[in-house]
Amino acid sequence: MTVSATRSTGVTVLEEGVALVTSEAEAVDPAAHAAVSRPPVVAGRLADLDDDSIVVNEEWLTTEVGDRVSVWLGDGRTADLRIAAVLATGTGDNGVYVTERNACPARPSTGSTSRCPRTARTARRPYWAPPRRRPASSS
Repeated sequence: MTVSATRSTGVTVLEEGVALVTSEAEAVDPAAHAAVSRPPVVAGRLADLDDDSIVVNEEWLTTEVGDRVSVWLGDGRTADLRIAAVLATGTGDNGVYVTERNACPARPSTGSTSRCPRTARTARRPYWAPPRRRPASSS
């Protein structure tokens, strides 16, 4: 049995040099997701998604497989990603896919598990919160 866990994230692209467009995205394991999901691919292959690529939908300005698109990932990093596949228009919030490496450390989506271990010391704080700093002791 193959299981594909997804995590919600986001990507932002600057279109036509004037409009910042943010899309919800799902971080997936490409091989597992391709084995259990059949999104409406119109070009390319979902299985070709890797850490250097992105899957977009036809609503994006750049939709040619193999073209590169500059994006801001959910954690603010910039990336120049190759389009691995294009999904049909009307896929809703499922139109953009990236790999786990390109996802921000967000809360896991339903059915997935957190990759950030929680200990008794951090259990009361969200796992994405920065570590607490101890004040410098004065001598």
